[in-house]
Amino acid sequence: MFQMKTALFAFATLASAVQANHVNPDTGVVTQVLSMTSGNILSGSISVDPATTYSVSVDILRNDLGQASEYVSSVVINGISSGHCMPSGLDYDCTFHRCEFGIADVNAPSGVVEVSATFQGHSWDCDCDIDSWQCFAENTDATAAQPWVLTQGFTGVMKVTLTPLRTVTQYIYAAGTGSYTDLSQQIQGYIPVVPGHPYLLYFDVLRNDLGSSNEKVSAIYVDGNNVGSCNPIANGPEGEADYSCDFWNCPLSYNVVSPDESILVEATFTSHSYDCGCDMASWDCNSEKQLTTGQQPMEAVLRVTAVYLSTDAPTSAPTTDAPTDAPTSAPTPEPAAAANEEQDNQASFSPDAGPALDLSPGDPNAAWVMGTSGDDVYVCQETQPYCQVSKKENRNAFGKTNRPQGVVFTSVVGFTGTTSDGTWLVDSNGVLNFSEPAPGTSYLFALTEGKARRL
Repeated sequence: MFQMKTALFAFATLASAVQANHVNPDTGVVTQVLSMTSGNILSGSISVDPATTYSVSVDILRNDLGQASEYVSSVVINGISSGHCMPSGLDYDCTFHRCEFGIADVNAPSGVVEVSATFQGHSWDCDCDIDSWQCFAENTDATAAQPWVLTQGFTGVMKVTLTPLRTVTQYIYAAGTGSYTDLSQQIQGYIPVVPGHPYLLYFDVLRNDLGSSNEKVSAIYVDGNNVGSCNPIANGPEGEADYSCDFWNCPLSYNVVSPDESILVEATFTSHSYDCGCDMASWDCNSEKQLTTGQQPMEAVLRVTAVYLSTDAPTSAPTTDAPTDAPTSAPTPEPAAAANEEQDNQASFSPDAGPALDLSPGDPNAAWVMGTSGDDVYVCQETQPYCQVSKKENRNAFGKTNRPQGVVFTSVVGFTGTTSDGTWLVDSNGVLNFSEPAPGTSYLFALTEGKARRL
């Protein structure tokens, strides 16, 4: 077995590092897999749109990285080090581990992003199909009669995913010819977003048998939160807007930061019916009396626009009440889940490593601030619209929340504060301490990777 491994590895070292690049034509997501057959440093270049800012995620193949001494000691994106990555699992798992360190968003005016990773204590334990990047423990590919032809052995593999931070438009609809007089119908869909980034949502409803005062969208929900109702205004006498078949801007907007890769939007339509048909590629719509080739009958349609909030993003909804004659862009399909990909929590703070105040993700010039409101304690980045909060009912953890109003925030450096159940302070190592009165419990939190993490 050792001789076979040596022979195959000698063959693999003759090949240069493989770089596999894929750009999703619908979402603009760039995925690049970099691999090596020898050495410790894996590096490469990724072509990107120079006018786009991207969120970055890194996945490392679990390939002889099962011991404490086997890990990726450094990942560098465009010259900025993001820290180390210690994959969970065993040497021969041969699946991808999502590194949980915070990585600053990337913009490359040159159109190229340079990436590198330094591996420690690793070796060849996995073979991979370089088309699908499905990987197996060395010499165990049971799906191929000749695994040395269809797969290749690697000593290190890194997958880098760059997700555009941009406005997303999605259509949520119910197709058909039904009638819901004095009844309600709920439609729902998922809006793809980048986790941990702020978006402002706008809503436009197709004026499709919504010309009377009782015909409306009675409720819109975002991740279970009721945003409000929407009752389109008719252009003329009551009932005339039933066949308008254009999109009307609801006077609603909603700020959201999702920990997930999508936002659930639900809408409840009341007393409506099929009066319009739409082309589901262009979303041009006409009255049921004037349908053209390719237009499908629709019962209810809601257009959701998720505007990514950069530092120059708008803070209020559009002021015009005029209907939109045609949609601004085609729908963005939901991203497919990546195969063989696991996302594992990873503690990367060491009390001996010095101050742990990490400014990522977000504005690299952002500062950490803290504040208290009653018994709630908030840790935030100064420029971000969301915070981490610890509530009295669960002092051993922090959860994500929107930034509260009316709270006085001060720098975390030297912060001290009191709540009814204990004392909070940030020590000289940048560690957040909470202590209950003796003989109570104490907790320590590292302020790193954009989060307050329990130590």
